[in-house]
Amino acid sequence: MLGWAAAAALPWLVNLWSRRRHVDVSWAASELLMTAVRQRSRRLKLRELLLLSLRAAILLLAALAAAQPRWHAAGSTGQAARIHHVLVVDQSSSMASQMENGTRLESAKRQAARIVRDAPAGDAFSVIGWAADAENVLGRPAFDEQPALAAIASLEAADTTAQIASAQRTVEAAISDARKNFPDLASRIVFLSDLAANTWSPARSLPTEQGNEVSQAWKRLSEGAAIALVNVDETRRSNLAVTAVRVDPAAPIINEPMTVAVDVEGFGTTAPVSARLELLVDGKPSGVQDAALQPRQKRVVSFQTRLALPGGHVVQALLRVDGDPLPRDDSRWLSVEALRVQKALCIADRPGQAIDVARALNPRFDQPAPTGRIKVDIAGAASISATDLSQYDAAFVCNVAELTPRDQRLLIRYATAGGALAILLGDRVRPACYNELFSQVDPLQAPSGPLVPLSIAAAPAGGQWRLDPLGYRHPIAAPFAGRPRSGLAAVRVSRYFPVQVLDAARVEIPLALDSGDPAMIVADCGRGRAAVVTVNPALQSAGEPWSSLAVSPSFVPLMRKLFQHLTTTRRAERLNRLAGEPLPDEGIGSWTNPDGQLTTPPGDTRQAGVYHFAPRGTPTPGPAAGRQSLAVAINVDPRESDLSFIEVSEVGGLLRDPEEQASVIGSPGAGRPLAGYLLALAAVLSVLESTAAWLLGRGSA
Repeated sequence: MLGWAAAAALPWLVNLWSRRRHVDVSWAASELLMTAVRQRSRRLKLRELLLLSLRAAILLLAALAAAQPRWHAAGSTGQAARIHHVLVVDQSSSMASQMENGTRLESAKRQAARIVRDAPAGDAFSVIGWAADAENVLGRPAFDEQPALAAIASLEAADTTAQIASAQRTVEAAISDARKNFPDLASRIVFLSDLAANTWSPARSLPTEQGNEVSQAWKRLSEGAAIALVNVDETRRSNLAVTAVRVDPAAPIINEPMTVAVDVEGFGTTAPVSARLELLVDGKPSGVQDAALQPRQKRVVSFQTRLALPGGHVVQALLRVDGDPLPRDDSRWLSVEALRVQKALCIADRPGQAIDVARALNPRFDQPAPTGRIKVDIAGAASISATDLSQYDAAFVCNVAELTPRDQRLLIRYATAGGALAILLGDRVRPACYNELFSQVDPLQAPSGPLVPLSIAAAPAGGQWRLDPLGYRHPIAAPFAGRPRSGLAAVRVSRYFPVQVLDAARVEIPLALDSGDPAMIVADCGRGRAAVVTVNPALQSAGEPWSSLAVSPSFVPLMRKLFQHLTTTRRAERLNRLAGEPLPDEGIGSWTNPDGQLTTPPGDTRQAGVYHFAPRGTPTPGPAAGRQSLAVAINVDPRESDLSFIEVSEVGGLLRDPEEQASVIGSPGAGRPLAGYLLALAAVLSVLESTAAWLLGRGSA
C-alpha cells in the first residue's frame, strides 16, 4: 500500500523536475511583457494545480482500494467481539464434479480461504473436512490465517457420502473446545457444500421433537452460533454413471457361461446422451457395447463371458462419455469368486432326516454322476469331527438331537472362519444343547459375539399357524412376492420352537409366523453367516405334524435362496463394499490400496478401486500375486451420482434469515468492504479530470 501511495507523489516530482531555469535581464519592454505573463501564469498555475490534484487523488484512491479497507460502524472497531469461524467443507464424492472454473470442492476451498483472509486480526478459525466422517483438521482454533489456509488447501474429495450427523457432532465439539479455552469468542459456522439432495434431505423441514438427532443438533447449533449454508454450485447439472454391476449366476462356475449385467443411469439429463460401455475382466478387455441413454433413463447393458480359473476375479465396467461432470462414477468394480462347484453338507442323526433339504438343493444329488451347481453330501452327526468342513460352502444341521462340545467348537470355528451354517430345528432337538452352542464365542472372532444371539424355548409350541413373509422385504423372501397361493404365505405350521432374540441389532428375520414369533433368523458371525429355522420342514416327525413346508412349491426355491444368502451373498458382501466402509478382517497379512500402497485394516477406503490382500508368507498383494491375492472392490455410493441439490431455504427453519447468512459468509466482524466504493470514486475523478483538462485547454487556446 505504501508503494501505491508513493505513486501519488509522482506528478509533483515530475512537475518540480521539469521547472525551467532562467537568468533575469532587466529590459523595459520585457518587464512589461513579463508583467502580463505573470498575470497569465497565475491563472495557468491554478488550472494545473487543479488537474494535478485530481490525478494525485485518482492514484491515491487506487492505492487505498488495493489495501482492501473496511468500514466499522460506531462502537464496532477494536472493541468488537472476536469471532471463531468454523468452516465446514463438504468432501463427498459429488464435490468432485466439474464446474466452469474447476471442481465444486475447489470452489468451496476458494470461498473458505476468502473468509479467512477477510477476517480481522484476532479472529480464530477451525477447518472441518466433512465426508463419511468429519475431522477437525487443525485440532484447535488457530488465530493465524496461515495454518487455516494450509488446512483448507489440504482438503481433497473422497469417494464417500457425507453424513450431516457426523459434521454436527464435530462442529459442536470444536465450538465447545473453543469456548472452554477462549470464552470471549463468538461462534460463526459456515457450511460450504453442493447441498446435494442425498446428503441434505435429512435436514429438509426437520421437526424439532425430542429424539431426532439431526434436528436437535441443528437447534443447539443455531441457538449458540450464527449459521450459514453456502451452495458452491447453483447450476443444475446432468450426469451419467455406472450404478451397479451384477453377475448371473451369483457364484460363477469356471468355464461356464456368466452374464454380467451393468446398470447405466442418467441423472438430470435433458437430451439423449451417447456413451460407450467397456467390460474388463482382470484388467483385460472382454467386450464393448453402446450405452446411449434417453433423458432420465436407466438402462441395463449385458455382457456374456466366462472365467477360466477358480478363485478371485475382478470385473470392471468402464463408461466412456464426453463432457461428463463427475468421472469418478464412470467406473465400477465387482469382485467375484469362481468355483469349480458349490458344495453343501447335510448333517443328520439319520440320513432320511436330511433328504428333503438335500433334494431341495440338488434333486439329483444321490445319482451316480450327480449334475447341478450344488454338490450335496449327507453325513451322520457322529462323523462331524472326522469331516473336513472347510471343503464345503455350507453345512445344514437337520434336526440333530445333540452336539458334543467338540462338535460345537468345530461348527463355530467353521462358521466364523467364513463358512455358512444352517440349523433346522425339529422334534429330536434338545434345546439346552443348542442354547449352549448359540451362546459360545470363537476366541479368534470374539468381537463378533456369540454365534447366534438367541435362546430356544424348552419345548415346541403346538397349534395352527401360517408363515408370514414380513412384506417380502428380506432378500430370501423377496422372490416370493406376488405368489400368495403357491408361495410362503400358503405354508401351514403345526409345531415350532419359540425363540427369544437376545440382540436384535445383530440378526435378520426373513420369515416369521402369524403368531409373531420368528420362523427364520440369520446372523453374521465372524467372516461367515449362520441361520436358524425354527420350523421342521417335514410334514410329520415322530408321528407329530410339523409343517407343510417340505411339500410346498416354495420349499425348493426357499432352501436355495437360503443357501445363496448364507454363501454367495455373504461372500459378495465381504468382497464388495462402498467407499468409507472398512475392509474385511482377513487375519494376518498385508493390504494394498488402488495406488499400490500398503495399508492397514480397517484401512482408509475413501478412494474407490480395488484393494488387494495377501496372507502372511505369500507375495505382496496385488494382481501380480495371482489367485493367492484376495481382491476387494470399493465403489462410489450410487446416490452420489445424482447432482441435484436442495435450496438453502428448505433448511431455513433452523437457520438465520438470508441477510444474516450473507453477513456470516462475509465475516461481519471484519466490517463492510470499501474497495468497491473507492474504485468507483476513482473512476468518477478520472472522468472529471479528463473533462477539466479539455475545458481548461480549450479556454487557454
